[in-house]
Amino acid sequence: SNSMGTDSTEQEVDLPVPSEEPISAGFTVTKSGLRTYKFENDSSGPVLLYILDMGDGSYYEFTEDWKQYHTFKRAGNYLVTLTALNDVNKEPLEGEEIFTKRIYVL
Repeated sequence: SNSMGTDSTEQEVDLPVPSEEPISAGFTVTKSGLRTYKFENDSSGPVLLYILDMGDGSYYEFTEDWKQYHTFKRAGNYLVTLTALNDVNKEPLEGEEIFTKRIYVL
């Protein structure tokens, strides 16, 4: 027994090791309506979180493979950005990949 008069044991616990496999962010886009577009995931690697910023003030978050339809309210020029984060480091600029595409909505 220890100084507190109780028995204790130590136990080793294996924690998951962050994946060192690289990730890459990407998406494809196809027009599917007047101002509606279909965005499909084309990323690879062990991504834990995707953030799809539509460039018009709206965004979507996904934790697994994704496909998203989005309708832009106005014609214009939008820079759509996909950020993919993995489990190595969830801080911006470390363990993240960013992919952008410019969308011209008529």
